[in-house]
Amino acid sequence: MHNNNKYVIVSRNSLAAYGLNALCQQYIGHASSTVETDFDNIRTQELHNTILLIDSETFADEYRFIIESNTPVVVFANNAQTVTTNNNIHIIPTSLDCTQIAHLLNKISETTEPPEEQQNKAYPLSDREKEVLKCVCKGMINKEIAETLNISLHTVISHRKNITAKLKIKSVPALTIFAIMNGILERKDIK
Repeated sequence: MHNNNKYVIVSRNSLAAYGLNALCQQYIGHASSTVETDFDNIRTQELHNTILLIDSETFADEYRFIIESNTPVVVFANNAQTVTTNNNIHIIPTSLDCTQIAHLLNKISETTEPPEEQQNKAYPLSDREKEVLKCVCKGMINKEIAETLNISLHTVISHRKNITAKLKIKSVPALTIFAIMNGILERKDIK
């Protein structure tokens, strides 16, 4: 499989970063990979045809830059149960083995959209759905959301189903990342 993407690995855990670098070199065809331990170095790089491989903590700290750069990102999360993809953010559980991760990285590189196409996509959430999404991301249960927004429990459930259907995102952590990256929620609002 031919892969012309460049992978830039950013992690505070240097052992994990160099492990990912070895994985890229061994399992992913013609892709090149480099390890950066300081995110400030990333800010100065040309990120064309680059996919960032990043740990969840670094992603949380640097999400604003990542949003603005429109660079595809693969977030490796210890607590993720399944692979989640939303636009250019891909969440991969660290529990997968090397061949599974390599397969996913190749698949992601094939389906990555050019930045200009990503910007043209609008997220069709209504204002009320955005309010429900904020509450979900803050860890509220359906009953609390209904009381907070002064709507029925049935309406909350309907909104949650619509949000999931529209965004194709089911997990709360992935919804939270989506909300932060799209300016629906501020990171400081998450407990």
